[in-house]
Amino acid sequence: MASLWIVTPAHGRLGLTSIVFEQRARLCDELIRRGIDANCVVVACDENLELADEFGFASVERDNEWLGMRFNDGYQAAARLGVDYVMPCGSDSFLDPSYFDDLPSQPDSTIKLSRWYSVYPAAGDRRGEIYVKAPIGVSFTIPTTLLEPFGYRPCENAIKKGCDTSTFRTITRPRRSSDWSLVEREGHPLEIVGFHTNSETQISSYHKLVRRWGVREVTEQPFDALRAVYPTDLVDRVVDYYAEGATG
Repeated sequence: MASLWIVTPAHGRLGLTSIVFEQRARLCDELIRRGIDANCVVVACDENLELADEFGFASVERDNEWLGMRFNDGYQAAARLGVDYVMPCGSDSFLDPSYFDDLPSQPDSTIKLSRWYSVYPAAGDRRGEIYVKAPIGVSFTIPTTLLEPFGYRPCENAIKKGCDTSTFRTITRPRRSSDWSLVEREGHPLEIVGFHTNSETQISSYHKLVRRWGVREVTEQPFDALRAVYPTDLVDRVVDYYAEGATG
């Protein structure tokens, strides 16, 4: 059975994070039923550590100054316990279990990349479906063996954004193309869903994402499609969260 840790830096936004962590816990349970030993590691310095404990996640305490440092802490914690794969993912995102259907049971040197992403703005009044054509896509799963030459810390420590790009460049640039491979998922627009808030810590602008990579915007009943992929009770909680102002 392959093992997977989802690496999640978190800070504040406890109302949203509690919903996301509930979905993440159900995701891990479903993946275990499907033959993947899945868990999440939360890297934080606030009440998110307590939330991680409530849901049975691993955790690493680290201050909120550098996002790169926090991702590296999560990667390293997973690797030290012999985890086969890591995936970076924020504390504001749902993940569809089918995202991991094609994860090899025996890790090799393949990076699995996704380009589809759906995102909600702080108002929660629409859903943007985007397809990221940049080399790194929107997210990826990485065999931890590819991180070993870098002490399992492939991201530049002292950065606050661009962590996926930094990680990808570290892994791929020093190596011959025969030493690693990249496989793109077919995917679907709802396999990763991000819920933006009006928090000052939001890294990516909804409008910039949609302007650059947008495929379409759904403005009529933008949450309805989620109920076909994710548990209805959790989607309802997200709807309530936005109705209350999406502030924390």
